[in-house]
Amino acid sequence: AAALADGVIVGSALVALVLERGAPISVAAFSNAVQGAKP
Repeated sequence: AAALADGVIVGSALVALVLERGAPISVAAFSNAVQGAKP
């Protein structure tokens, strides 16, 4: 549950970056973070 919560926090931060910058790199970083959050 803690890992999931951390993933949501990181995901929210990355979504904010995507909305602010609109950079495809942010989308790739988000995908990497999601994969890294999996146990």
